[in-house]
Amino acid sequence: MAQSANPPAAELTSIDSLRATAAAAATRAVPSSTGRIIAEAAALDSRLRLARCAAPLQAVTTPPRLGQTRIYVAVSCSSGANWRINVPVDLAVEQPVLIVQTPIVRGEPIAPGHVRVERRRVPGLSQRYVADFESLQHHVARRPLSAGEIVTAEVLTPELVIKRGQEIALLTDIAGISVRASGIALADASLNQRLRVRNLASQRVVEGQVESADTVRVSR
Repeated sequence: MAQSANPPAAELTSIDSLRATAAAAATRAVPSSTGRIIAEAAALDSRLRLARCAAPLQAVTTPPRLGQTRIYVAVSCSSGANWRINVPVDLAVEQPVLIVQTPIVRGEPIAPGHVRVERRRVPGLSQRYVADFESLQHHVARRPLSAGEIVTAEVLTPELVIKRGQEIALLTDIAGISVRASGIALADASLNQRLRVRNLASQRVVEGQVESADTVRVSR
């Protein structure tokens, strides 16, 4: 970083303008989001002395990765002075999230009555935060959840709708006709998961996709 040799205070670039320029550039670089982007430039050394720029400050940064909480914005001047400085900017999003209202045990389905919607400021640009009740369908808690905790994708796991050894219906489409047979599940499975099933009539092991708690569709 090049900077002028102790110019008078009136000829200095203010730290506030550096931070504002960096924050604005960071906001522009953020991809579209479901919430309000909050970009806050970190505090800079008050002893920083950069000559005033004869033109608007320039700012360059790269779009942040999903989940990134801090980026660096290169703020520079090349008109009347010549300097460049990297300004750290912290990123957050204000968005709706689900908050646990009553404790939830591991493996318990999360019903709408267990949570409430609040608008919160959360760090980074991650899509890990669950914002709607529909996302809870066919999922259970991966671990115990405490009241006041924010629900994230990491604390959810698909609910097992079929158990190993369970008798289920095997559906197969043959020449436009749906053929139904009985089978035994060879593993636990969640909705839409691939599952190996033993056909009770032929004793063959086939694989299909779980359509419901008692149905697996086999593709030919």
